[in-house]
Amino acid sequence: MELFLNPSQSLFQALSNISPVGIFQADSEGRYVYVNQRWCEMAGMTPAAAHGQGWTAALDPADRERVSAEWARAVGNKTRFESKFRFKCADGTVTWVYGQAVKHGTAGQEPEGYIGTVTDLTGVIENETELRTAKEQYQLLFELNPLPGWVFDVETHAFLEVNQMAVRHYGYSREEFLRMRLEDMRPAEEALRLEESLKYLPPGLKRAGVWIHRKKDGTLIDAELFNYGIQFHGRPARLVLANDVTDRKRYEESLQDTARFAALAETASIFAHEVANPLNGISTILQVLLRGDEVKNSSSREMLQDALNEIGRLAGLLQEFRTFARPETITPEPLDIRDVIKEVLSTESIEYAEKRIAVEQEFSTDELRLNGDRQKLKQVLLNLFKNAVEAMPHGGTLKIRSYESGGRVLVEVSDTGTGIKDGTKIFDPFTTTKSFGTGLGLPVVKKIVNAHRGSVSYQTQQNRGTVFTLSFPTEDEFPRNRFSGDSG
Repeated sequence: MELFLNPSQSLFQALSNISPVGIFQADSEGRYVYVNQRWCEMAGMTPAAAHGQGWTAALDPADRERVSAEWARAVGNKTRFESKFRFKCADGTVTWVYGQAVKHGTAGQEPEGYIGTVTDLTGVIENETELRTAKEQYQLLFELNPLPGWVFDVETHAFLEVNQMAVRHYGYSREEFLRMRLEDMRPAEEALRLEESLKYLPPGLKRAGVWIHRKKDGTLIDAELFNYGIQFHGRPARLVLANDVTDRKRYEESLQDTARFAALAETASIFAHEVANPLNGISTILQVLLRGDEVKNSSSREMLQDALNEIGRLAGLLQEFRTFARPETITPEPLDIRDVIKEVLSTESIEYAEKRIAVEQEFSTDELRLNGDRQKLKQVLLNLFKNAVEAMPHGGTLKIRSYESGGRVLVEVSDTGTGIKDGTKIFDPFTTTKSFGTGLGLPVVKKIVNAHRGSVSYQTQQNRGTVFTLSFPTEDEFPRNRFSGDSG
């Protein structure tokens, strides 16, 4: 199988046999005349079997026709040969190789032919396959994940990557996300908690709990977070998946409220039996005394009248309590919340002007439709407007803003008043920040909103004002039939 016989042939064969790549020689017709030991190892073929066109039998059947054609074309055109293909041994072993050959010899001086090499690419191909598989898994687990996800830098807290669901759910573009840090999508009150949480990051999975996140449009949501430690472009990072549990929390809170209202209803029944009847009796006695001549002293009669007035107030409070404790039943109808807001403002505008209250309205251009009980919603709005006005005894600005976000209709009622003291449980019955009133106004608001499958929240700053936010499902999300708020 020796084609080129010259003094250096023995040296060539010696070097060829220790070469880490396969080496072959062919004559001018493309027939193999020499293969080295490494070529035989990769092809699973003896030198004798490779002679002539025998080498093509070592090719994987799926590549044989293509590679044979490429080789014939290169020989026919006397050009360089290059190809990536597979050897398949008799035992089934497949070896990916890169083959190349160049024309050798000069016409009239020495025999012409080709000399070439084949390089084992199995490791490279396997790495490419692993990389492709990893990319497919990355796309499946991250890019196509139904949950919002992102990667953040452990040291800087900067976003390094986000998936499409995060972009869609939070409203920020990918470019905006990559200019942000974790702190930028959280309210200020969670800054300290975030700082403490980031101090303890295990190498594996961490269930970070439920956090408040701010969308681009300002909407606050409750997000349950899971994160996992990874290396991202050589830097320590965490892969995060976020599950929006806002609706779930609203439902859980609604169930808790239902249980509380059930207890209140029972309490109200007992209270009415034990207190209402004695109050009525005392009221009757006081009225008889005031109508008779037994008490003639004017100061004593004034005291009796004061006592009667107080009993009347207590009876009214008892009636409010009994009403509050009953299940909230609503009759939804299709409506535009903007119309309801304007109806309430139209009846109160004169009073607001007298109290030096400027009213501002800001609505999105589209209809803000939902299924709601018009009268109950007017009660909610009137209560919030009334509280806002009372928080501005020296005048100020009442602003009503309404818009749609994330499949929900939101109404913001803000004032420039005194604010609410920290720690005040304003939605608990009989809790009030005023020197007058029963403390049932905001609990009633929450109860009505819950019956609409909605939520109410607030943000406040001392001496700067308060913003109440109502959130309702859109018309498509809420049934139009009669609905009782205690049915869960």
